[in-house]
Amino acid sequence: MTHSSPVRTLVDVTCAALVLGASLACAGHTAAPARAPAATPQTGARDADPAASATTPQNAAVAQEPSRADETADNVVTLIAKPGLWPLDVEAARRVLQAFGPVNREQRSPSALSLVGGPYGALDRFDIAYSLDDKQYWVFGSAGFFLDDRDPARLYHTLEARLTQLLGKPARTEHDESATENAALPPVVWDLGEAWLSLAQSTDHGEDVVLIAIRENEQYSE
Repeated sequence: MTHSSPVRTLVDVTCAALVLGASLACAGHTAAPARAPAATPQTGARDADPAASATTPQNAAVAQEPSRADETADNVVTLIAKPGLWPLDVEAARRVLQAFGPVNREQRSPSALSLVGGPYGALDRFDIAYSLDDKQYWVFGSAGFFLDDRDPARLYHTLEARLTQLLGKPARTEHDESATENAALPPVVWDLGEAWLSLAQSTDHGEDVVLIAIRENEQYSE
């Protein structure tokens, strides 16, 4: 891979970071779902079962968790699933991904760099990989966003519908083991222009998560 393809700068992606403005202002940068107050019974209502009325704030928060997870998962795809956004240079990626909380820069070897972060609601973690080319330039390699849910298949189908709404019909569905070995649901791939975005259920390394992966479209890097 070369870096002859133009890399998106901070100026190019400023609008992408603002897409979530109102929702992220409420969501904040914390991983824990916001707690909802317990429901208030209507005046004069009679409880047939006393145990049924024992709704605590903790129980109310648990009841709200699925919708909260869906909200943060939707925030993730709304920000990252944009034609022409990827590849991002290191600094632009760091600033955009700060919408999901602190971003750490990890240099795992002299020629390998990663931006990592999470959790943020349904987003367990993300990892954006770069490699150093022969001109000492950090070149985008891939991005992985790992989303966790008690029902990964449900989350997969929810995100598939949302991505189709944002990006249109997928370019293809992969039926091999090239992306997620032992995956229960096949990778679905969208064309972002200079990059590919894939959605898959990943069961690698004992995990059962939904993976959104982004990699450069090689035809643009030649």
